[in-house]
Amino acid sequence: MGANLVGGGATFRVWAPGAHTVHVIGEFNNRQRDDASLLTRDEQGHWRGFIPGVVDRQRYLFYVVGDGGEGPKRDPFARELAAPFPADCIVRSTGFPWHDTGYVTPQFPDMMIYQLHVGTFFTPNLPKGGTFLDVAGKIPHLVSLGVTAIQPLPIQEFQTQFSLGYNGTDYFSPETDFSVADADLGAYVTRANTLLDAKGLPRYDVRDLRGEMNQLKALIDLCHIHGLAVLLDVVYNHAGGDFDDQCMYFLDRQSTAGGNGNSLYFTDQGYAGGLIFDYGNPEVRDFLIQNAKFFLDEYRVDGFRYDQVSVIDH
Repeated sequence: MGANLVGGGATFRVWAPGAHTVHVIGEFNNRQRDDASLLTRDEQGHWRGFIPGVVDRQRYLFYVVGDGGEGPKRDPFARELAAPFPADCIVRSTGFPWHDTGYVTPQFPDMMIYQLHVGTFFTPNLPKGGTFLDVAGKIPHLVSLGVTAIQPLPIQEFQTQFSLGYNGTDYFSPETDFSVADADLGAYVTRANTLLDAKGLPRYDVRDLRGEMNQLKALIDLCHIHGLAVLLDVVYNHAGGDFDDQCMYFLDRQSTAGGNGNSLYFTDQGYAGGLIFDYGNPEVRDFLIQNAKFFLDEYRVDGFRYDQVSVIDH
């Protein structure tokens, strides 16, 4: 699902069963809607295709035409989003220079868990909030406390600038406000490399830490190197609270006249200011399962804290 770099370009795939047409528009095709950017629909309602010439860090969106209108939509499986939000999705390579040190996640009874909010835990550059790399700079302090695991509050992209993170809308993309801009990376790379030097490990290049996706990976990598597990707080009981026009709410551009029954991913039931996922739909269940597997496989996280599972149960 989503955008995946392959030889000579990228494959794109999105679930939009009610859409009439879906195009991929991006920097690689001058955002043109034509036969070359039109995706093909399969029997399950997935639109898919290959676009040649796509490279790492290029921007894109899906352009969806449905019964209720037409316009751009973000990829629900986008690995990264552009800042300021809401904005384009970014095609990203999955490669990262992980340091394989043989780290083993501690058993749960051996975990001393430190819960933190990335944006407020350490904020050396006020008025900007804290970032993944700011948390990484405090790893020696956490180790000195006897901590064996950190548990950030939800780090997936959320609406509004300041939040505890429980109103996420883009589940595969780390929060853009928790990233350091390319132009400001120099000092952060130096500090991260000091942590690597202390263990005699190869250094990062500045290119390795560009974008919030790789900065979150660097935080997890550095935590493991220094003996800390990383547990993600995931919210699979509801999404949003605020839904902008380009998010996965009414992704296939169906009419809003009948209420949330046509919203694709959600029911008409609310929780905590957002909408509860439609667990009766196998594609929705798979979306949430794939999200957990994604953070286990691509980010190498050590576990999850699930928010309010009774909502899912009932």
